Amino acid sequence: MNKLLLSALISATLSANALAASLDVYGEIKVHGVTVIDENGMLVASGPTAAVSLDEYFYVSGITYERRHTNNSNSEFTYYSTEAFATDGSYTESVKDSDNNLSYTYQEFPTNYGYQYQVATADGAMSCSGEVHESISQELPDSLSVGANYAVIGDSLKTWQCNFGEVDDDVTEEKTIYSILAQSSYQLGETTLEECIIVRAYSLTVNNDYPSSSDSMEVRCKNIGLVERSNQGSRLETLSYQQLETSSSRALSNGSQIRLPMTRLPILNAEK
Repeated sequence: MNKLLLSALISATLSANALAASLDVYGEIKVHGVTVIDENGMLVASGPTAAVSLDEYFYVSGITYERRHTNNSNSEFTYYSTEAFATDGSYTESVKDSDNNLSYTYQEFPTNYGYQYQVATADGAMSCSGEVHESISQELPDSLSVGANYAVIGDSLKTWQCNFGEVDDDVTEEKTIYSILAQSSYQLGETTLEECIIVRAYSLTVNNDYPSSSDSMEVRCKNIGLVERSNQGSRLETLSYQQLETSSSRALSNGSQIRLPMTRLPILNAEK
């Protein structure tokens, strides 16, 4: 079994929505050969303990990723994603299918109350737009230290309207705990990426009075971004990547809040 996936399963077992279960491990727990929990049950900050800049791991622009998504029923699909983060806080993602045909484009534009967004399929069959009013009471710093926990706490009012008649409002309260468990290398095909971090993101969310939780494990590499994510039965893998001439990380000029992809793409979820 993939060690990162095993670690994600362990994290899910230890999360708040699995308190009735128990996991008895004798010895240390490793991820990609790196000890993240020692034999005494203590979190280990392995490797250099200097703070990690979010720009270089979370906000990398000008790269096209070939990615494979496998859901918890073991069905999978491959797609190509190109992301761009601008210094003004705007964000664009273009997604192509496995035949390299444009599937959809998603865009975010910052405002003084949060951000506006729009998403549209290439054939025009689906087009949605809306806005999010955010109130963040606690944000992430510009950098994170290995072995420490950081929380993002806030609430939002999310509205959207679609050309196929979907109109909705979402009121969400969310608390996400980010932890850098370790610094490690990562094998991507025949290439060894040396400067990578293993990140856990655990979210408690109340959406329209309905509570839920999400526990994900990610591997992010410097100046490349996300290379793997495991989230409660689903898995996202980066198979290859191509850096464009304009690739760079952006300066966090308007705060350091990180939105999880499932939060960032409400329209695609609502459509299902």
